[in-house]
Amino acid sequence: DLVHSRARLLAIAVLAWGCSKSATNAPAAATKSPPLATISAPRLTSGAPFELVATSDGALLLWSAGPCRDGLQLQHFDANGVPRGSTQTLPACAAAQPDARVSELVAVAGGGKLGVAWISDGAGASNVLGSYGRDSGAALAQPLPLGAAETSGVPHSRLWLSGAESGQLRLA
Repeated sequence: DLVHSRARLLAIAVLAWGCSKSATNAPAAATKSPPLATISAPRLTSGAPFELVATSDGALLLWSAGPCRDGLQLQHFDANGVPRGSTQTLPACAAAQPDARVSELVAVAGGGKLGVAWISDGAGASNVLGSYGRDSGAALAQPLPLGAAETSGVPHSRLWLSGAESGQLRLA
């Protein structure tokens, strides 16, 4: 009986030790996520090209909601999806074609850099333009004319842009 008593005492001690150990290792209470933020944006009344790009510290949303003269709109978000700063505008077309429309928009981030390219479709011509900068979108270069766009009647998917961790960007 002495052996059984000691075995029971040992079993109780092990159980008590295990219970106190698991209580100290219990995960902390789940923290609540901050409430989702909303941003005011213009109401879109027709289809609009846009890109949402993951960046090194969150995301960048780019869109074109009207004629080229209105530019491309950029909104940066932190890693929790909260808007950071106000919406920025990047010029989207040449002064000679203010009524042209952005028909396609592509963007990619890699290696802390951001590349953006778009097609501006005007009455007389379709042109490819582009810009680049840090992936925060804070200081993008002025738009660069990259050449004429194919106007074979293909409405979309004429642009492709890839990025590498080295920061190299490739447009096709």
